[in-house]
Amino acid sequence: MHVPQPRYPHVIALSLALALSVPGLRAQDTKVDPNGTWKWSFTTPNGDTIDLAVKLKLDGDQLSGAFIGRDGAETPIKEAKLKENEVSFTVVRERNGNTFTMKYAGKITGDNLKGTVGFERDGETRTRDWVAKRSGASPAGTWKWSYTRDGQEILNVLKLKWDGEKLSGGVTTANGAETPITEAKFAEGEVAFAVTRERDGTKFTAHYHGKLTGDTIDGKVEVNFNGEDHSFDWQPKRSKD
Repeated sequence: MHVPQPRYPHVIALSLALALSVPGLRAQDTKVDPNGTWKWSFTTPNGDTIDLAVKLKLDGDQLSGAFIGRDGAETPIKEAKLKENEVSFTVVRERNGNTFTMKYAGKITGDNLKGTVGFERDGETRTRDWVAKRSGASPAGTWKWSYTRDGQEILNVLKLKWDGEKLSGGVTTANGAETPITEAKFAEGEVAFAVTRERDGTKFTAHYHGKLTGDTIDGKVEVNFNGEDHSFDWQPKRSKD
């Protein structure tokens, strides 16, 4: 986002207020959002393809959810944990009078989850690869974009959470203070939210909206400052950190 300073000198103050620069972002600040339905499949020795899924929901620091078997029945997961971008949980099920336990562990990158599942068979502990994909597009994650001002690149950071129904999140200023987003919506691939800030005693609201495609949002940011409307291109990328 480039602000033509000579033509709009008052926009300098606005760009300072909208800048979400976070130098030296720490790894623990990039914990992913696991919310949603994750689906995968595997092929049995006789050639049958089995479709499975798990619903995950993060409430504060508490991860919970339900495993969805081939028959569509849901089984609550146990020992569910999220540490930065690594998720793990246990599924205990019963079949033909026998109880068996599956231990899932993997790393989330965007809408992909890759890891292993461990289980016991014939008295031996075995593992197999586990690759799941979040059902439908999700805006969850840490988004970054930048623009150049006075020859300096300004990094912008936004964290979004999506539980399958509600979009929430916040932006972080250069001084480390986080401002929650408002009017947040996500429907049919469209992301929209507002950020209200104050600069030199003037309160203003920036409205963000864009189309989500993979790890990119292509849209606009619109704001009225001192009675004048302004619109800028907005193209954040989902961070892979």
